[in-house]
Amino acid sequence: MAMTRHRRTVDVSIPAPLRKRVVSELGTLVEEHLAPQGFAGSYLKAEIFSKYLDPSIVSPERRAAAAKEKFLAAEARNARTNFRLFFDEARDGVDFGWTTSTNLVRCTQKLIHRVLGPVPYPQVLCESTHTNGASTRVRRSPKAAVVKLTGGMHITNDALKHWFAMASGSRLSGQELVVVDGSVLFTVPKKTEIDRVACKEPEGNSLLQRSVGIYFRRRLRKIGINLLDQTRNQKLAQRAVADGLATIDLSSASDTISLQIVRMLLPPEWFDLLCDLRSPVCQIDGKAHTFEMISSMGNGFTFELETLIFWALAKATQRITYGSSAPKEVISVYGDDIIVPSKWARRYLRVLSYFGFTPN
Repeated sequence: MAMTRHRRTVDVSIPAPLRKRVVSELGTLVEEHLAPQGFAGSYLKAEIFSKYLDPSIVSPERRAAAAKEKFLAAEARNARTNFRLFFDEARDGVDFGWTTSTNLVRCTQKLIHRVLGPVPYPQVLCESTHTNGASTRVRRSPKAAVVKLTGGMHITNDALKHWFAMASGSRLSGQELVVVDGSVLFTVPKKTEIDRVACKEPEGNSLLQRSVGIYFRRRLRKIGINLLDQTRNQKLAQRAVADGLATIDLSSASDTISLQIVRMLLPPEWFDLLCDLRSPVCQIDGKAHTFEMISSMGNGFTFELETLIFWALAKATQRITYGSSAPKEVISVYGDDIIVPSKWARRYLRVLSYFGFTPN
């Protein structure tokens, strides 16, 4: 680990012999105290060491390569999902046994429309400010938000008209703009064997994306979903078995929200706006990749959008299961952390699989 202070790098990493001793002793303690507890102990032991980063086990280059390979595999899956959903829709959907995909999509569309309402344009673009995070032009730093207000701001061509609508009459209207193709992929440490992929967005797009994300977040609060606090999901997960609840986690959830899913489920005016604000391509090691997903991690509305879609699909599954007499049941969603009643969880898992998601 290294810390940068006043442009000087200070090495605070633990010496290798001491690091190995700490890991060995921790492993012994875990084995002695947790292993006798059966599955719970074994699972906790695996989790404790799953995020241990040691270049002697897996090099940073291999972790990054594995992350990019997983990302591209998710994109290949998205391409298949986009193709399949397009033709299923043209053929009036598929039969699930208890409903059809057409009925499910219609119900989900109505729920999402009620949550979002019409696009409050251009106010929906004016909710955010620049952050200190990295963009395609500016490195992450405590001063990044200020730097983004100077020089040639990066933005994609489709987002330009929305920037002008947002910036009109403000000091932002005078900033120089540089049109770019899209985002840049990078990885950050995640687990022993693999990194996490994210994308640096053009800062103009990012500002507008974050504004839409903030608006989505506010609308989700009206249906009881607070994306600023994960406490509710944590408490429900603790008593899930006793309360008859199923906890669902998805593999690469945000990377498998395909373009066609959003086209099918969101109102057209919202879909068009999201498409204009997203990066259509990203650079991966200098090569352009055209997205099959609606947006990657790093996009300012990805987290809120995935929460909205997973909630709406769960609510639609519940309503179709019970009809007009649907009871009040727990449906709690925080990103891809989903909790629904166990009695119709299998139906919901079938729905998620149909739309291209992979439950863990």
